[in-house]
Amino acid sequence: MPLFQIAIVYETLIIKNPVRHAIGPYIPINSFSMNQYEAAAQIADEIPEIQKEIVRAPVFGSAYLSVKVLAAYTCNMLQQHQLRQVQRCMLLAEKIYNKGNQLVKTAIENVFIFSFSNMKVSCSRQEWLEIQGKMPAVLFSLYIQQVMKPGV
Repeated sequence: MPLFQIAIVYETLIIKNPVRHAIGPYIPINSFSMNQYEAAAQIADEIPEIQKEIVRAPVFGSAYLSVKVLAAYTCNMLQQHQLRQVQRCMLLAEKIYNKGNQLVKTAIENVFIFSFSNMKVSCSRQEWLEIQGKMPAVLFSLYIQQVMKPGV
């Protein structure tokens, strides 16, 4: 689905919610946070390689499924040793986390950050150290918090 169709779907969803309005596809006005539809559209826009997967009906409406697609793609890029692409995905996840509403933030924490454990075992120690060194501070902090939780 081309991005303009995503924008049409997005605009339809925003229009149905009279409390929330936006200028352009991903720039919310007022003090509102990014919702799951905006997060999915942001992912599809910034990473065209997973756009088709993101715009599928059940994925597009779910923060968790959209973030799961991003996490799987990130892990796949790591397995292919595409560290720049991994860093790009992490920067996108950080951007979505910083702008996201509570649902979006929770999805990033419970899906994307949780996937770091799988990422860590799918690459060399050297690669993981390099990724940690370039990991956005917010994501690194969330990862450390998650690792330090009892029972994890």
